[in-house]
Amino acid sequence: MILQSYLLSKNGGPLKTIPIRGVSPEVLLRGKAAYRLARIKYLLPKAINTIVLRRESPLENWNKWLSVTLRDTIDQLLFSGSPRIRDYLEPACISSLKDRPTDPVIAKLATAEIILRLIENKWQRLR
Repeated sequence: MILQSYLLSKNGGPLKTIPIRGVSPEVLLRGKAAYRLARIKYLLPKAINTIVLRRESPLENWNKWLSVTLRDTIDQLLFSGSPRIRDYLEPACISSLKDRPTDPVIAKLATAEIILRLIENKWQRLR
């Protein structure tokens, strides 16, 4: 990293303004303390944003999606009728997931079930 900074600052021309890990090559060549202070200045706003102002997106709320919004769809895909995924997994394993609606495995199994149905229907539509 120091060699890169030195070469860019001496021979880089317009490239000498490109930051390396968020710090310009001139600052990096001033020493470890200057580099660390510049990194703190660069990363502190991002850290504050991530820690203090973090808001959960409604799209990331899997508990709500799996147990409320898509509950009927998940039940139709995996737990009623004859899902195609039963050819690959034990039926007892699939049945045990019905009691745990927020398990992340359910979303993966639902995705696999949709893909299996699309393949069976030659990618035309779901039945």
